[in-house]
Amino acid sequence: MSKIFLGKPIHWLLVALLVGAGWVAGLDRMHVREFNPFLIVLLVVTVALVLIVLRTSPTDQQVTRDPIEEDEQT
Repeated sequence: MSKIFLGKPIHWLLVALLVGAGWVAGLDRMHVREFNPFLIVLLVVTVALVLIVLRTSPTDQQVTRDPIEEDEQT
């Protein structure tokens, strides 16, 4: 299973929490009635989740399916 689900279980928990929060915001139609606060919350949550994933991932651990190749600039 570790070859199918890359990343730590905390990352998958974050995805589940994000989907749940999006579901609740959609049921409340927050993206329609309160658009500007919705965008601010979305931006803050996105930055927070990216920082959490970066802080909890070691630099030598593969976090993508295919390895990321660095381009050589000449």
